[in-house]
Amino acid sequence: MNNLTNLLTRAFFMSTPLVLGALGEVIAERTGMMVTAVEGIFLIGAWGGFIGAYISGNIWLGFLIAMFCGLTVAALYALTTVYMNQHQIVMGTAIAILVSGFCTFFYRVIFGIQTTPLKVLVLPNMEIPILSKIPFLGAIIFSQNMITYCTYILVPIVFFIIFKTSLGLTLRSPAERIRKQ
Repeated sequence: MNNLTNLLTRAFFMSTPLVLGALGEVIAERTGMMVTAVEGIFLIGAWGGFIGAYISGNIWLGFLIAMFCGLTVAALYALTTVYMNQHQIVMGTAIAILVSGFCTFFYRVIFGIQTTPLKVLVLPNMEIPILSKIPFLGAIIFSQNMITYCTYILVPIVFFIIFKTSLGLTLRSPAERIRKQ
């Protein structure tokens, strides 16, 4: 694998969390909610997932803990912006800063200051049998892990749900009403 192919493969892989965050934000924006706490939600999820996977040695438990931590911070954001009627941008920024400090502090409480990076198991790459043999594109797109494949399959699914189904119309209608006012 040459340097360009390797670079593009890693870029495709590393864009997965950004695409997931963008999908979540698109859904939220279409409903009229501006979730500026996405960075904090992802950070606490990554922290919780790493801690859970490292301590338990089980990557799937790490995924569950990451989801729980992310949902907890998202619920905190929803509580403050929807029920307490606080400003969405201010609360999102405050939550991102709070989570950043929380993660740094508790990482050091749990592990101390490490001289070597801690490591956890990662998901293995799965090559799609025929497609991974396509020159150049095969190595970039069709030799990724399961989460990357699921993420890029979700993009057209979310588009279809938002713009072609009655559920999507129901989700979009509050925001459309707000925009027309």
